[in-house]
Amino acid sequence: RMVMAAFDTSMHIAFNSTMATLALLFNVTLVVLVRRVNVVAMGSYAFLIYVTAVMDVVIAASNAIVVPNIHMGKYSFVVFGVRTCRWQSFPGLVSIYIFDLLFYQTFILLSFHFIYRYVVLLGSKSVLSRLKIWHWATAGIVFEIIFNAIMVYFISHYEPRTDWKADTQLVEDMHAFYNINMTAPFGHFHVVYAEIDSSSGSITLNWPIVVYTLSI
Repeated sequence: RMVMAAFDTSMHIAFNSTMATLALLFNVTLVVLVRRVNVVAMGSYAFLIYVTAVMDVVIAASNAIVVPNIHMGKYSFVVFGVRTCRWQSFPGLVSIYIFDLLFYQTFILLSFHFIYRYVVLLGSKSVLSRLKIWHWATAGIVFEIIFNAIMVYFISHYEPRTDWKADTQLVEDMHAFYNINMTAPFGHFHVVYAEIDSSSGSITLNWPIVVYTLSI
């Protein structure tokens, strides 16, 4: 059998740190440029740019701190932080929760940009164009609360049942590549989308996780 070498995380850490630095530099430049433009010309779109710029920096900083990694097994995969997996189990898990929640914010912010453009195309006759900034802010906050509550619910149900027989290959790979003992607690998500009966060889799909993962 081929002997597996430990995974070198230095390039992974360097890449995420570099991207966080560039995100800070470019987004500060963006905010400065927007501030120099006539606010009347930009309209309320300036507020959306500010929020996007701030969130982009926060997301990049989260990536630099956590340095997320995913290792695929045959019937499951593990999401963990290269920098935070050695933390105590609870802080390590919280760091992965924060990364996962922030990761999907990019799609939410992008959807707001498209909604804004759609409202502009509809023109002043549309009811949506009459909404004020606080209406949109309230809608965004309510959506965030609902979205993140759903995310936390599913993330907390990712872990396999206590009677689940571990994917032997995945356990060996995690120890060989990252020197992580999966039988000991560490900050991670273990997403199990299928389970196999060792006696009969039959495979049972974890349909809620399969559907949820594909929908994301």
